[in-house]
Amino acid sequence: MNILEEVAVSMHCSACSGEYQVPLKQVLLSHEMLHDGCPVSDERECPPLPWSRLVDEQLVREFENIWTRLGERARRSGGELILLNKKESAVASDS
Repeated sequence: MNILEEVAVSMHCSACSGEYQVPLKQVLLSHEMLHDGCPVSDERECPPLPWSRLVDEQLVREFENIWTRLGERARRSGGELILLNKKESAVASDS
């Protein structure tokens, strides 16, 4: 399982009142586009570019690395790392 395809940032659009999910894989792709020197002069020309502001690139990469390590450990123990309820949102506290 590619965890970056399974976890997303849910965003509320104040213009249309819709809810949109941006997978972490797309956030990372946006960062990669910036590193590769995407030639657009205005981010409105390239919709993926603003996604890089949702989550820090290093944090996404750390999350992916930790998920991989947890999965490897679970497999060594004869198990499999899974997501239980994909519809529940993860809530992080700053406390």
